[in-house]
Amino acid sequence: MKPKAQLSEKQIVEATQLVVRRSFYKYFLKRKKVKTKHPLLSEIFPNEYETRSVIGSLETSLGTGLWEGLAKILAELNGFEVLDEKSTLKRPKAIPSQVEKVISDFARKREERNPMATMDAYAIELERVVSKSSVSSFVTLSKGTGVDLFLRKGNDEYAIDIKTVQINAGGGDKFNRLLMDWVAYYRLQFGYEYEFHPKIVIPYTPERGRDWWLDFGERIAPLGKTEVMVGDDFWDLLTGRRGTSQVILAAFEEISKSDFAKFYRKNLFRWDKDFDFELVEYHQNVRLLEEDKNASRQKKLKWECRCCSNEFSSRFGAVRDAQAGCVYSQLNS
Repeated sequence: MKPKAQLSEKQIVEATQLVVRRSFYKYFLKRKKVKTKHPLLSEIFPNEYETRSVIGSLETSLGTGLWEGLAKILAELNGFEVLDEKSTLKRPKAIPSQVEKVISDFARKREERNPMATMDAYAIELERVVSKSSVSSFVTLSKGTGVDLFLRKGNDEYAIDIKTVQINAGGGDKFNRLLMDWVAYYRLQFGYEYEFHPKIVIPYTPERGRDWWLDFGERIAPLGKTEVMVGDDFWDLLTGRRGTSQVILAAFEEISKSDFAKFYRKNLFRWDKDFDFELVEYHQNVRLLEEDKNASRQKKLKWECRCCSNEFSSRFGAVRDAQAGCVYSQLNS
């Protein structure tokens, strides 16, 4: 039997830190100072209020995007094919009435917590009507119903929606209908060549060591552990090993003690124009050789690449947007 592929701890740590660095760089390049303030709290707690505002903005920016980026890299490293999440799964322009009836009937039964209305039972009934249906026109999924991550490995395809760890009351019925719709759309679009696995993913537990299901199991119902992947249920699938979450957390801890963390702590409240250059210099591993940082960003500026020590001329935007690695090589190839 062929051994199961798995990633090393080093690969997971490096991937995690790469995504963190990219995410922070992207946010700090585009962030804008929040101008709206609470008229009372900003006066009583001026420093605390500004800190909360900045950290809250960063937290919102990272959102689920941090986890999506990490999931894609880990999946690719372990042999998954990452498909275009925006264009792979589409919705029929007109859903056949018999298919819509099956979706509605099972959605209602599952919302009523009918124990017989399992996802497996739904899939069987759906196959019966899909085999008699024909759909030729499909459209892009609307906002709020799309896929965050679409993966393929072997004969299995995964459509994944990554959620925040806090599930609101009533969220389960909404997510249940989303997954049921995905199953129907997928089968009408692609048939039964692949095993299809639609999943809700909770990337981590808010309190270490506590079972997420104890706090949110009722809110996510009628979905259960077959449809919802929490923490290592998800990460271990991607990496092929056990205990991936602990490796990711260790990577977070390591980067929190690095020069990376020191740089962003030092510059958390920087809004001046010079910071843009310093940010690019730090993240892209280059040094601006121009003395005047107020020089036009539209003209070519002189830089030194710290990776190879070569000097080169390039516009600010080109250096800013270069991929990780040797900037000189990318811009002078």
